[in-house]
Formats: sequence, C-alpha cells, structure tokens
Amino acid sequence: MKRTRPRRIVVYCCLAVLVVSLFVWAPNVRLWKSKHVNGQPLVHSELETRHPAHCDCGTWQREYTELHTATLKGELPPRFAISLAVEAGLADRLVGTIGAFYFALLTKRAFQITSFDPIPGLELGFEHNASPIQWLRAPIEEPIIKPMKYSMMEALHLTIDPATHQVAPEHNRTKWAYLYLINEHPDKYRIFGQEDLNMQPRGSHLSENIILAMNRGQSGVIFDNPHHKQQLQNWGLTKHTAFTCAWQYLFPVPQQGVAVRAQSISQRLRTSPALKIGLQVRLGDFELARSKAWDEGLAAAYLNAAKRHIDCAEQIEARWATEYPGRPIQWFVISDSRNLRIALKNKYGTKIVTDDESMPQHVDCNNPLSKCKTAKNMQQAAMILAVADIITMSMTDAQIISLQSGFGRIGGWLANCEKKIFQVSMTHKVWNANCSGSFDSIEHLTGNWSGI
Repeated sequence: MKRTRPRRIVVYCCLAVLVVSLFVWAPNVRLWKSKHVNGQPLVHSELETRHPAHCDCGTWQREYTELHTATLKGELPPRFAISLAVEAGLADRLVGTIGAFYFALLTKRAFQITSFDPIPGLELGFEHNASPIQWLRAPIEEPIIKPMKYSMMEALHLTIDPATHQVAPEHNRTKWAYLYLINEHPDKYRIFGQEDLNMQPRGSHLSENIILAMNRGQSGVIFDNPHHKQQLQNWGLTKHTAFTCAWQYLFPVPQQGVAVRAQSISQRLRTSPALKIGLQVRLGDFELARSKAWDEGLAAAYLNAAKRHIDCAEQIEARWATEYPGRPIQWFVISDSRNLRIALKNKYGTKIVTDDESMPQHVDCNNPLSKCKTAKNMQQAAMILAVADIITMSMTDAQIISLQSGFGRIGGWLANCEKKIFQVSMTHKVWNANCSGSFDSIEHLTGNWSGI
C-alpha cells in the first residue's frame, strides 16, 4: 500500500476547512453579483426582491427555538410571555407584539400571541406554522383577559398599580401576571429602557403566564437598558436590525391572500429597473367611514393636504436623477383615502403605483368606523389589505411616511437595514430642513408616534 503524500494531506485538510468555513460564513453573506444599469449600481429592491430586507440577525435563534419547543412539550417548567391583541390599528399591534417578543427572549419565556373576538388574530395575516416557533395560542378565558382590554380599562375605570404594574383586580399571581403598557402610560418606555425585565412585573415575575398588552414599540429603547443591552449586542442585534430580525423570525411568510394581493401590486415595481419611492399618507380614521365613490372636491383638498409628502418625493426624485442618471423613478402610494390615491394617479400618471380600487378597513373591529365587527368575513379582508400594504411598502428604496402614523414606519423599517425614511407631517417637515439631505435618524424614527 502506498503511503499518502504529506502534500495531498495538506490539500485535503485545506479543502475541508474551506467547506466548513462556507457553511459558517455563507448565511451572513448575500450571494449575488453586483449588477449595474447605465453604469449605476442597483439599489436594494433590485438586488433583493424578497421581503423583508435580510439583515444580519445574529446568533440567538437556535437556542431560543429549542427553549420554546421544550417549554411547549413540557420538558421545561411552564413559563410563557403572551402578547394579547390590543384594540388598535395593525401598526400599533405589531410594534407591541414585537416588543413583547423581546420581553420573552430576554426573560427566557416561550412567546405566544393570542386575540379575542372581535379583534382579528395575526394568524389571518401571517402563516403561523412558517415560524420556527408555534406562537399561536388559543383564546384565553374572558375573566382572565378582561382587565387587559383597552376598552374595558376605559369603560370600567380600572387602575394600574404603579408599584407592581398590575391591572386591578388581580388574579392568582402564581398562574397569571399582567403588564399593561398602552398609549401614553407613564411606564411605557421606562420598564423596557431601564428595568431588569426578569423582575417584571414586580411582585409577580415568577408567574407561569405573563400577559402583555402593548401598542408602543420597544425594540429601540431596550438597547439603552443597562440590564440587557450587552446581551442583545452579544447576540448580534442592533437598534437598526432588532425589529426586522424579530419580524423575520415570527412572520417569515404572509398568509396566502396577503401574498396574492401584495404580488398583484408589487409586480409593477419588481418588473422594472425603476427606483422606488414609497409614500404613506395618513389622513385619519374618519376616512374609513367614507363611501367608495369618487369625490373630486375631496380629492383636490387631499392633494393639497399631502403637499409636504409630494414635495419631499419630488426632492428625492431630483436628487436621484443626478445620482442615477437614466433610471426611471416610481412612487408607490398607500393611504387611508382612496380619493387621494386616485388623484395622485390622475395627476402623475404611470409613475404612480397604487391600489385605486380597495377601501381599507380598520383591523380594530371594536372601532366604530370599522365594519368588521358586524361582518365577520371582513376581519380577514381587513387584515389582508393592511399586511399587504406594509409588505409592498417594504419593497421600495426610500420612504416618506406620515409622522402621526405607525403604518408606513413599519414598511419603511423593513425595507432596508440602513433606514432611508423621511417623516412628514401635514403641516411641516420634521427633523430635517428638506428631503434632499440626510434621512431621519434612528432616534427620531424610534421615538415618534407608536415607535418601532
């Protein structure tokens, strides 16, 4: 038998190291070649048409998936963090849900999401079986969740004990505990930004089930928390990526109806080399009560109301025309006003990509302006319209969003790991003097309205 030559052994060893390195390194690398049009490099939406942007999300997923699975199987003690649907718009619900997820991740609890009638569950918008964890939880008995409902808090004048962050009246603290952080509650950012979440809620942090009702984003403030910021950094998460990474983990696949609707709109964006500006204009929930009929007077008034958004888009377009000569530019428009969407399309023609047919519905089916409380079949329709708009918004290259809204903020946040968002109010441009300069900072994006 011939002896193996030392040189051949070295070659085989080098090949083995190379193969192993590829498996370790490749998941964090985008395996595409650089493309160019008219000599200009393509931007995000041409390179990556999947949703959302694929950021580097670190190393926490496998360990947490194993903990979650073992908890559900009974191999670990029952410790759950349950995100309860909030009677609010979809954006508020999503930022609250992802904040609750980070509570679960940092406190080593199995994360679940639940809802109650008539608030549609997130499973109507996302394929829950596509996530590495089984986050869907069956509805919880009414006596247990009743104190956490926003409408019940308002109607019954229930109070929050600032010492324990508990909603009164209390249930068995061994079994159930509550964390209620709705709207402008004074503790809405302090708990996630300063407190050791392992000790929350105070006095009942050892409970088997902690129900969280939240509609304000926490994925930014937790990076200021002295008890948890190092752990987050060790996992490879940042303020820029935390929300998107949680979204990828929990909601990797939209429900089929969402995917079909999003594709019907987004294919007009993806089939061309155009640069895409996403515009989200929120006029107000009162628009949801209007009829579908075209109203020329309203359309003219709304075009004037959206002037700051339009001016911002024109400034970005002028800037890109210099930076990317020869590239066509499209505007993708979402708004609670069908009249505005049609008016923009009539004024700017094929440059506008929008849905000029559908009437959005509020996913808070307890909202007096929503029709889904009495028409159950509209719950899923409302969710499909809303989630599809967010997903399509995430396929644009820069976003102009209404300051007083969380809806466009989510789509913009998911679009790019390095945020390219301008916030605009109906009366003035905020933070930046104009839209031809730097995009809004992470601090301003996470600290406004419902946050992220």
